[in-house]
Amino acid sequence: MAGMRTLGGVLALLAACAPSAPPRDPEVVRQHEIAALVVRLGDAAAERSLAARGEEAIPQLRTVLRSDPVAVRRGRAACVLGQIRRVTGMDVGLSDYVDALRGATSAAVVHELLAQAHYFDAPDVVTLLLAYIDKMPGVTPAMIASAGALTETDAIAAMKS
Repeated sequence: MAGMRTLGGVLALLAACAPSAPPRDPEVVRQHEIAALVVRLGDAAAERSLAARGEEAIPQLRTVLRSDPVAVRRGRAACVLGQIRRVTGMDVGLSDYVDALRGATSAAVVHELLAQAHYFDAPDVVTLLLAYIDKMPGVTPAMIASAGALTETDAIAAMKS
């Protein structure tokens, strides 16, 4: 019994003297938090959190926008980038968005990206949007709404007819 108390005392002393775990780098912690939110793209709360993080979320959102195999996730990444762009006034995401749209190889990706066009009100986007809407079957209401947000009403009326 005395040996057990001695062993317990030694273990307690060793635990008290052992160095604590090294502090985690705050930047690494932030990147892990952002990655966890990016995995949840499509969840409104996660997207609000990403948008609130602003500039620090942009690199991971760009990666999803450019190369995620799931079309909806690419569209959601474009949406959050567009929200960051609007809130901060920073010129972020536009070239990534245009490149992703130009490089899209599936109709599903094009549809998802075009539904977010209203966040990127720039001449290149308007030109691409109108070209895609003119050529693509299956134009969605979200695509028309985005076009309406970017162009004048007369252009929308012409597309609908």
